[in-house]
Amino acid sequence: MPLFMFKNDTQNCFDGAQAPQLVFVSDVETAYSKMALPLHSHAHLIEIAYVYKGSGTHFIGSRSYTVREGDILIFNAGVVHDDSSLPDSVEGLICLGFTGLQIDGLPENHLIPPDAAAVVSTGEHMAEAAALFRMVYRQMEDGRELCEDFCNAALRAILLLLRQLLGSGEERLCGKEHELVGSIKAYIDRNYAEPLTLSGIADVFYINPYYASHIFKAVTGYSPIQYITRRRIGEAQSLLTFTSHSVTEVAAMVGYDNPNYFSTVFSKLVGMSPVKYRQSWENSRDGLPGGAQS
Repeated sequence: MPLFMFKNDTQNCFDGAQAPQLVFVSDVETAYSKMALPLHSHAHLIEIAYVYKGSGTHFIGSRSYTVREGDILIFNAGVVHDDSSLPDSVEGLICLGFTGLQIDGLPENHLIPPDAAAVVSTGEHMAEAAALFRMVYRQMEDGRELCEDFCNAALRAILLLLRQLLGSGEERLCGKEHELVGSIKAYIDRNYAEPLTLSGIADVFYINPYYASHIFKAVTGYSPIQYITRRRIGEAQSLLTFTSHSVTEVAAMVGYDNPNYFSTVFSKLVGMSPVKYRQSWENSRDGLPGGAQS
C-alpha cells in the first residue's frame, strides 16, 4: 500500500493572521431563481463560481469569456462582472463569496493578478472541484452541526486546488487595444452616473467614436452604451438589495433623472420592475440558510 509522508516545513501560500472566511454560498440555478445581475462589483468581497451545468458567455473585468461545465470563474474584489445576464449564460453554478484572502504580491481579496485570465478549466480535476463546491453548498443547505467550520476548511482546499491549476503560466491580457479598452472601461466605471455619450468618451481618449465602439465590443462583447446601461442597472440592483433608498433615489444615484425611464430600462434588462426585484430578492434571500448575503 503506497504511503505518502507530509513535509513539516511546507510553506503557507496564504498570508495574514486569519484564514479566508466565507460570507455566502449560493446555487445560482436554485437559490436565486436565476434573477439577472447585470454588471456589478463587490469592493471587499472575492467570489469564485464553479459551472456545473451548461455553457455560455460571462463578462469579467474588461472582457467576455466563453465558459463551460467544469470551469471556475474568479471575481477579484472590485472587479465588475455579470451573473447570468447574457442570453446564453450557463444554466447552473455554485458561487462562493468570501473575504480575508491575502496572497503574497497581490492586493487583498485577489486570487489572480488584474491582467490574468479570470476563467480556469479544471480539466482532469473536474470531479474533485465539483465535489468540493457541492459539499460546501450541501453542508449549508442542510444546516449540519459545525457546517460553517467545515465549509471554511473546504474553501481552503478549493483555493489550494485553484493555485495548483493556475500554476505559473496564467494567460495574461496584452496588446494596446486591450489596454485602451481597459482604460475606457475604468473611465465608465468611475463616471457611469454622469450623462456619458459615445462621442464624449471618444473625445476623452482622442479616438474616433466608431473605433472606440468597435474595439470595446470586440474585447468585452458590449458596446460602450450597453456597458454603461448594464453598469448602472447592476449598481441599482445592489442599492435595491442592500439599502433602503427609494426607487426614485436609486434612479438618481445611478444616473437616471427620470424614474419612469429608469424603471423601463431596469425591467427590460432584469425582467421585473425595481419594486418587484426588491421584493423578490428579499423573499429569495430570506429562504437561504443563514440569510446569506453578498
